[in-house]
Amino acid sequence: MQKRSHLLGQSKRALVSGGTGFLGSHVSRFLLSIGFSVTIIIRKSSSLSRLEDVSDQLSYILIDDLNSIEPSYDYFFHLATCYGRNGETNSEMEAINISFPMMVIEKLSENCVIYNFGTSLSSDVNFYAKSKNKFYSKLTSEYSSRTIVNLKLEHFFGPKDGSFIEFLVRSFQEKVNSIRLTKGEQIRDFIYYKDVISALHYILKSDNSGDYSIGSGREILLKDVVVKIKEIVGNSVTQLRWGDVPYRENEVMYSVANTKRLTDIGWAAEFSLEEGIRDLLKEK
Repeated sequence: MQKRSHLLGQSKRALVSGGTGFLGSHVSRFLLSIGFSVTIIIRKSSSLSRLEDVSDQLSYILIDDLNSIEPSYDYFFHLATCYGRNGETNSEMEAINISFPMMVIEKLSENCVIYNFGTSLSSDVNFYAKSKNKFYSKLTSEYSSRTIVNLKLEHFFGPKDGSFIEFLVRSFQEKVNSIRLTKGEQIRDFIYYKDVISALHYILKSDNSGDYSIGSGREILLKDVVVKIKEIVGNSVTQLRWGDVPYRENEVMYSVANTKRLTDIGWAAEFSLEEGIRDLLKEK
């Protein structure tokens, strides 16, 4: 594992992909807050609505103009991803999840630290996971001398992020008649987005590289998650139709982060699931 020489304190140049998305916008805002000069890669059609409060503090590069990327960035934070939720083909997913970040990295200097926001899912779960893991394998193979930090994300959530948690909160607030669900036997690890950002801060300060599992480290039954959110929102009318939705092929029944590397550098999750939900409700 290669040791990084970059330290926080002075202004550093950061390039961010996926900076207009939910997590990417919070990462970009956080980097600005600790002194980074931040440039995000965007499409002409990208909405900057998540970054309205800091848009004038950011610089921008169009995805169609990657040749304009200067090699002098100190960090590359790669958050752009395609989940395949909008009917994208496998080729389109590979273009976004593999080819695009590799093209960016080709433009960067040997000294640029790469932060890859990856997945905790194994490659056999779905094509999204396969493509994300294939990118990381290709990255470490072709750029073995680079300093690389790989964040293996569990299920993170926050206000208006489009996640399962946000869907449940919205559905319970709207008092929908019913919600169709699986049997809810999966064991999951949910981490509030503010804890993801604090974990990133600790890793940046630690001067370490390599793999980090990003989750709360707390396991919870999915059925208990749904019931807890229904209770917090104060919904007594929505029917929970357990078992109406079959498990997906290769359904992950257990996924919980091993947070030892994070706790070894002093990090601990601040928000329990309930605290995260209550904070989310305040921010909505």
